Amino acid sequence: MFDEDDEGAIAWPRIYRFGPAWTVGIVVMSVAFVAGGVASIVFRTQAFGHAPALGWFFGMPAFILGLAVFLTLRGRLILHENRLEYRAFFTSRTVRRDEIRRTSRLRQTYGLWGLTLELSYGRKTRISDFGRMDQIFARWFDAFPNAEAEAEAAAADALLANSAFGGDEDTRRAAIVRDAGWITWLGRLGWAAGVWGFVYPHPYSICLFTLLALPAAAFVLVLLSRGRWTLAEASEGRLSLAGMAALPAMMVGLRELLDDGLVDWRVGALAGGIAGLVLFLPVLAVERRLKPGVWLVVVAACLLYGWGGLLFLNRHFDTAPGKVYPVRVLDKSTDKEADPLTVTTWATRPSGNEIRVDHVFARKVKLGDTICVFAYPGALRIPWYQYDVCK
Repeated sequence: MFDEDDEGAIAWPRIYRFGPAWTVGIVVMSVAFVAGGVASIVFRTQAFGHAPALGWFFGMPAFILGLAVFLTLRGRLILHENRLEYRAFFTSRTVRRDEIRRTSRLRQTYGLWGLTLELSYGRKTRISDFGRMDQIFARWFDAFPNAEAEAEAAAADALLANSAFGGDEDTRRAAIVRDAGWITWLGRLGWAAGVWGFVYPHPYSICLFTLLALPAAAFVLVLLSRGRWTLAEASEGRLSLAGMAALPAMMVGLRELLDDGLVDWRVGALAGGIAGLVLFLPVLAVERRLKPGVWLVVVAACLLYGWGGLLFLNRHFDTAPGKVYPVRVLDKSTDKEADPLTVTTWATRPSGNEIRVDHVFARKVKLGDTICVFAYPGALRIPWYQYDVCK
């Protein structure tokens, strides 16, 4: 690991613990949590009125968390030339150098580096540098194989071995670089569309058709790639086009959840579920080599995409005139983005049913006001509604 000159210059052991800035921050945070917890318990009657038990409910976790934060100051890492000693909270462990098989999950969080040690007898242990990373620390652990680096190397080898990219290695390498560039831009397009659909989906129809088009286009591109691309995670020598398809597909379903206007949600759920499963069949035919856990994500995306897309198309292509139902507002709530109004009987809904309206409309309406609900049969025979002031 270290050459002879290095060994002579290094003073073993090397001790790593929180520096002054981290120590002050931890103490301040600990005191704040403990003080907040104690105050919540002591002044629970004044703070929580007729529910003083809430003082204990909030106070005890805060108090315990404050003590736990303070105990992190016990942590330290001692590196010897042939072993390490690590202490955190109530535990201490010693790991010999020859027991470490490889490292994994090297992450930096708020300036603290941490990594997992995979030991020869099957156990794993997580250690930290306590914000004191230096060259000796890095070189001590760089001597071991890293799980992520091995996975990346294996993935690169699998790509170069995939004959779909070309007949020889140079051709495959050039094709991989070219395809990766295209996939990067298509992934950015998918993320941009997803953000558009979530933040400001206007013009609404154009936004939804864009969200619907991207996953369908991604599926066609995967078919045309002849084994070079995949809709899911990159695997078995294929590049992933998930960035173009996943977020738009899920956003189609999310938009339907946020913009729900179904007369009977059960009809929409049944029809949308069937549509999602039907869409899953061609994906299943193309993506047969996925891991079981990945299948769950693919199924969820297909269900959201099929359900949301079906209900959007049901509304968009409905040309039938709506039936008007004047209803009286019995109750309302304005604490949500899509506020429910409790109204009188309309269509198949009994008195006391709720309709979802946007926040601006809900603030304008007063209890006892009459508004109009417009019920439509739906282009796919899934009844839906709109609302407005009566004219």
